[in-house]
Amino acid sequence: MTVFDYNGTLAMESRWLWENGIMTEKGYYNHRSKITVLQRSAPGCPAIIEYSTLPYNIKRKVDERLVEMKEAPASSETKETQIKPAFFERYIKPDPAAMDFYAKFPPEKAIEYYNNAIILNAFRDLLTERVGVRSAKGSRSVKRSGVFASVLDDLKMLDRKKHNHTLPLSDRNLRPKYHEYLQNGYKALVHKNTDNIFARKVTAEAERVLMSLAVAENNPYAEWVHEQYCQFLSGEIDIVDVKTGVLFDKRDFCDEEGTPVYISESTVRNYLVNPANKAVIATLPARNKRSVWTVPTKGFKGAHFATFPPDLIRTCIERQAVRLVALYLTLSWAQVQQR
Repeated sequence: MTVFDYNGTLAMESRWLWENGIMTEKGYYNHRSKITVLQRSAPGCPAIIEYSTLPYNIKRKVDERLVEMKEAPASSETKETQIKPAFFERYIKPDPAAMDFYAKFPPEKAIEYYNNAIILNAFRDLLTERVGVRSAKGSRSVKRSGVFASVLDDLKMLDRKKHNHTLPLSDRNLRPKYHEYLQNGYKALVHKNTDNIFARKVTAEAERVLMSLAVAENNPYAEWVHEQYCQFLSGEIDIVDVKTGVLFDKRDFCDEEGTPVYISESTVRNYLVNPANKAVIATLPARNKRSVWTVPTKGFKGAHFATFPPDLIRTCIERQAVRLVALYLTLSWAQVQQR
């Protein structure tokens, strides 16, 4: 058997590569620094190498040659080949922080971004481990590019049906994506046009929610307003209309199928920085009056022992303005008093 199990590792004889025209002997020694040698050659005993450390194009040629020889390809779904996918899989771990970060996106996109994140986390851990191992062996110079290529070969062997991701599998395209992820974190995996795809026109109801959030005393940024808006749509918090004091109903912000209609952070930011909207927000009260109110007194010229300043009930009337308007349309003031 050409490819065999060597102490739990998929292995093969090195000389088989040039004897079967897969690569020249000189080419093998040029790539030997990237190939793991499980057993060095000796008189009458050929060298044994680890199949998984071969370059990706060489492994493909090996599989094609094995098919011609009517042997099972080393990358086929056989019992022996389960060693290779499991090797990269052991580095794949859940990432709760990524799950929370992508929760604001639609489910399909959130799953895609999350899978890409945990795959790159595993890629980073495996790359760091291999660089450390090679440095510990006393190598004077560790070429990180060569280690990167070996880890990429492991990623290419991962079962994408089980771990569905959309990462590129070429060195040229994956390398900048990986470094961008290290630099910018989870945001690097979000498609640049995502905000445009999910950007929607701010409706009148959404405007009232954004204004009610924007007038908070902490002088919030657009990022905080957007986060609170998403939490409101998910049912985590309630938001009070700053004008009427009535709770917003999240069902008014869903489509016909009952799915919450999210807006992007850039849409919220553009709305809040609009001069016309800023002027409207500036006229709104800073926050709810809570349970303690400060009301200025006012004189009364008449003879009444139970007077009160008009501002005392102004807030109550304004908060019930919508209900009173509805009553005025159908009832007389005397009927309103009776009710």
